[in-house]
Amino acid sequence: MSIYLPDHDTYFMHIPKTGGTWRDDVLKHLQLKCVPYTVEKASVQHALLEQLRSRPKHVFTFVRHPITWYESWWSFQCDHKWLKWEKAPGYWHPLRSLDICEDYAFNAFVAKCIKYEPAFVTRMYEWYIGPPGVCRVDRVGLFENLRSHFADMLSQVGITFDPAVMMEYKPVRTATLRKGRPTWDAALYAKILELEAPAIRRFYPNPVMGGCNGREDESCPAG
Repeated sequence: MSIYLPDHDTYFMHIPKTGGTWRDDVLKHLQLKCVPYTVEKASVQHALLEQLRSRPKHVFTFVRHPITWYESWWSFQCDHKWLKWEKAPGYWHPLRSLDICEDYAFNAFVAKCIKYEPAFVTRMYEWYIGPPGVCRVDRVGLFENLRSHFADMLSQVGITFDPAVMMEYKPVRTATLRKGRPTWDAALYAKILELEAPAIRRFYPNPVMGGCNGREDESCPAG
């Protein structure tokens, strides 16, 4: 979830499936004071900046390569029997529009995303961070570099900690890693790369992880 550190006026704005569970566990381990931030008619876990009553001094967030984002969301939803994420009138959740894409077959899910919500990940990142050329946050970290980028963010606001704790903290094993990765249909894979090209160009301008299109190392602390 999105979390606020009042002693440092720092807000970690959580985009779904970008390592939030691991981050929260680390903050608890470091015994930092963390509280939800007041929002208007939105999921407190995933509120946009404009839904906050006021902007904190420091705002950070993380993104994830679109390829593994789709894999992770599908696996999570299958594990949770395709939860519906907007349960009350006026209660906004960023993933509500993917309810129509429900399917227990991965490639069928991807095909529905392409049909009903094309370029969803790119658009979602823009909701939180701003359009290309505009950045509403102080720093965007990469899920694939979660440990080191999160450590840098904490250091940036003056939080001291043992670096070994960050680098060795027990990983959170989520649905994607427990089940193994789904097998992509080649045409759907290529189409997602085409549709999500704006986000990939913006946040992954150079090949990451050996040029493997977002497939993080198995030691990555979250799935």
